[in-house]
Amino acid sequence: MQTPAQQHADWNRFWALVDKDPDHPDGCWEWMGNVNRDGYGEFSLQYRNTGSGWRSTNVRAHRQAYEWLVGPIPPEMTIEHECVNRTCVRPAVGHCIVLSRGENALRGTGPAAQNKRKTHCIRGHELAGDNLTTRAGRRECRTCTNAARRARRAETKGADDAAA
Repeated sequence: MQTPAQQHADWNRFWALVDKDPDHPDGCWEWMGNVNRDGYGEFSLQYRNTGSGWRSTNVRAHRQAYEWLVGPIPPEMTIEHECVNRTCVRPAVGHCIVLSRGENALRGTGPAAQNKRKTHCIRGHELAGDNLTTRAGRRECRTCTNAARRARRAETKGADDAAA
């Protein structure tokens, strides 16, 4: 647990590493400290360990700024950079906001997000209404699934007829 003096020292060290330039083109508060290999700012919180000196723990800078200025982040939630700037630590709409992990993933550029945004299958059928099915968490085109099933049945029937 941090003492009030340690909290104050961390607060001062943290904000000394933030550039709140009002002329920033996107309005971001840029983290000027350590950046990890994923591009997110990292900050080391200092703790006084009873009897054994100092201990520290690394935290993501945008999460720490949010917790200090807005409040705790619920465990099932995460911070989304709406500004798409991983070094931004500004807890505001358009910058760092709280979202569920699933919603955050679907806003991204990964395969799940790309598939969620698709409106038509690769053969041009609409992925909506009765033509949209899900299997093992995947969205599928019912028209294409049925066509593939019929083709497999015909292939199997042809192989059975040739063997007889």
